[in-house]
Amino acid sequence: MVKRRNTRRAAQSRAECVLKIAQSGTRGEVIQQFPPHSNAIHRNAFCQCLKESSRTVLSPDAILFLATLLICKHFLADGPLQSQYQLANKGQFLHWGGLLHAATHAGLTALCLALSIGIFSGGLAKLNAMAATIWFIVSLEFCVHYTIDWVKCRLEKTGGWSESTRSESGQRQLLIKNDRFFHAFLADQMLHSLTYVAVIFIVGSGS
Repeated sequence: MVKRRNTRRAAQSRAECVLKIAQSGTRGEVIQQFPPHSNAIHRNAFCQCLKESSRTVLSPDAILFLATLLICKHFLADGPLQSQYQLANKGQFLHWGGLLHAATHAGLTALCLALSIGIFSGGLAKLNAMAATIWFIVSLEFCVHYTIDWVKCRLEKTGGWSESTRSESGQRQLLIKNDRFFHAFLADQMLHSLTYVAVIFIVGSGS
């Protein structure tokens, strides 16, 4: 009976510890607010909580902020920051234009993650704790984004859905020949959006 009571108390202490970790954001503050008990079971539970604190769980505000940043960065990377050199060469496998475009997206995603985690989830301490996860996400988005864009461009070219021409003034023009061009564009944007959902899920779950 005593052992069961101690176990129950340890579980309660562990839950309180997790709550304080989520509220304070840093491991040092948790130690000051909730020091280990002399009871061995409590001490073990507290140590386990400290290990779990390295798994960052974003608050709803942080998730909303991150989602907003990712939407804005997608506009920037696909719009003003995408040069004609990038746009014209995304359909050529491993061309520097396509690689540069994917790297722009990945770099801006890293910035979005740094701002979200830094502002809402404990600053530099959490950024350092999640460095490996951030690098994984950035590398994954680089590969996924590049592949999505390359496949879309190849489908457009092989299917003859669009044609790039030049006007008399030398300006590049896009001639759309088939409605499947719009289907491919929408599918491309949907897949990129799902990529951001995966990014938020990975960071939000502390994976």
